[in-house]
Amino acid sequence: MKINKETGLKVVGILVMVGAGMLVGYSAARFFAQGQAAAPLPWEQKLAVVPIFVVAIFIGLALHELGHVIAGLMVGFKFRMYIVGPLMIEREEGRLRFKWNRNLNLFGGMALCLPQDAWQLARRFIWFASGGATGQPALDRLGHGAVFSPEW
Repeated sequence: MKINKETGLKVVGILVMVGAGMLVGYSAARFFAQGQAAAPLPWEQKLAVVPIFVVAIFIGLALHELGHVIAGLMVGFKFRMYIVGPLMIEREEGRLRFKWNRNLNLFGGMALCLPQDAWQLARRFIWFASGGATGQPALDRLGHGAVFSPEW
């Protein structure tokens, strides 16, 4: 199999970014854990981290895309589609329908809301686009508060 130069550069770029992320994460963990001895984890707990990580990624993607949908509805857009991983919700003939997402390109998530008119369209699209970035941290904090609240 022959890999062209452009594909090779993309792969190298991704590997460099993953390595940089690992280095930053490791350095941050070492910095914040100074003087704290962590007990070694049994192999069962180490193995449990993998599915928890997968679920956490899925939830993060879902919250991010939900932020786009909420922002779109707030600026008067009409909901059309919400995709996260293998799950798809689509508006067809005025009804919401659940489907399986079979397109791997959309596996990372997509929210589609469409404007009904052209009034201040650029401004409204800016709000729609920024909905994911602003919605995810807010919804993450809500979830964190519900799970780790002292009242629970």
